[in-house]
Amino acid sequence: MILPAILPFQPILDTPISGGYHGNSQRATYQELGEEKKPIADFMGGFGIGPAVSFKAMDILRNLLEKDVELLPIKTEVGPYFALHVKLLDCLDRGQSKVRLARDGSIIDVDIYALYWEILKNVNIFRINEIGLSMLFVSDAFKNKCDENNLKGLIFYPVTIEE
Repeated sequence: MILPAILPFQPILDTPISGGYHGNSQRATYQELGEEKKPIADFMGGFGIGPAVSFKAMDILRNLLEKDVELLPIKTEVGPYFALHVKLLDCLDRGQSKVRLARDGSIIDVDIYALYWEILKNVNIFRINEIGLSMLFVSDAFKNKCDENNLKGLIFYPVTIEE
């Protein structure tokens, strides 16, 4: 989902608009705030195919990513990034998972995941075929490497897994 840009407020008047305001003016002590420079994230979304990683993150995670994703170069205003085209795997054991289904039988949500671990052996980043592109799953090794290297732009949420 692409969120609308939040534009900084640009004052166009040299004097405050007082209209019906009947309090003590803060004009004498007010300091206009400038726009803060935001840190550049190592991971960004909004590229359609999946998240994108910075060159720095790609270099750090290369050994964990190379067999599980296709790296597609992207030019951005802040430098080169790579879109991650992540594998879809048939690794959800629907019979053992606790799922909520739509009328057509497709999965709306998964409360408890039961996975075919033999399919996930040595996989560090993947999507579940029956869920599609809405969720991205990573291994503990991937998360730990991101944490160890202070990579920014991802939030990790634990999922409940049926053993």
